[in-house]
Amino acid sequence: MTPNTLGTREPSVAYDPETSSVLKDRYRHCYDRIAGDDLIHPMEHGKDARNLPLLRLIGDVKGKRVLDVGSAQGLLLGQMQSASTRVCMDLAAAYLRVARASTHPAVQAEGENIPFQRGTFDVVVCTGVLEHVLDPAAVMREVKRVLSPNGRFYVLVPWKEDLSKYASMEISYEFTHLRSFDDDLVKQLFEDFEIVRRRGVEPNVEHPPHQKILNALPLHVSQWLSRIYRQAWVVLDYAEGRWHWKLPRRIKHGYWRWYWKQLAQFPERDWLWLWFYSPFHMMFELRPRSAAGHSDERA
Repeated sequence: MTPNTLGTREPSVAYDPETSSVLKDRYRHCYDRIAGDDLIHPMEHGKDARNLPLLRLIGDVKGKRVLDVGSAQGLLLGQMQSASTRVCMDLAAAYLRVARASTHPAVQAEGENIPFQRGTFDVVVCTGVLEHVLDPAAVMREVKRVLSPNGRFYVLVPWKEDLSKYASMEISYEFTHLRSFDDDLVKQLFEDFEIVRRRGVEPNVEHPPHQKILNALPLHVSQWLSRIYRQAWVVLDYAEGRWHWKLPRRIKHGYWRWYWKQLAQFPERDWLWLWFYSPFHMMFELRPRSAAGHSDERA
């Protein structure tokens, strides 16, 4: 299997173990570079803000044992102070050095091979990770193994993502986002879990509301309305100059002030916008199905 069959051009859930050794070496090297670069020049700003909806979904973790799979530098666990145990786990040593400096216990390991015994954790979190890993099905199996029978698994993934935007990054990084999540892939990957809750986060506000409404209308209708709008403003501009009638312009400015104010309040009000826009990310609360038939143990 070539890298492209795991990359952005042909995303796949399947994983070929015959080439795993060489492939994993390249994969680890890639993510060591990504971690080092990210710590010097952050690739994503506002990670703490992105964690807020997930933290609300997780709720109180007082007295619980929590594992963050693909934790990076441990920002999420830093907001779970009430947990009895908090463990960062990541593939990149650079991230884990930062996590340990923040007093987080940290383990270097891949999600496909979690080095803990069965039932060790009450809560496992995996945010922004499953789109990156080589074998997401193996990660799901390992998470189920280390979860307690009544444990919860919290996942956040990009939703219906256009992977073509990562093509330019392949010059710098061989592995980026390897798959796009939708209902079909979720059904396949989460087959050993029950979905307790799910909700979208970070509405994809690609166009302001009025433009989204226009785009949803038949083309001839939206073109007709746009033409009426332009002609109306010619008349309103004349009325403003002739009779100083400023109300329409004030309404227009008020609309844009409201729009930018709402955007500035993300993610606190993203639930309202998700009625109107599709999400950038989807998060899930999962619980393991019956463990019958799964008898593997880890020393």
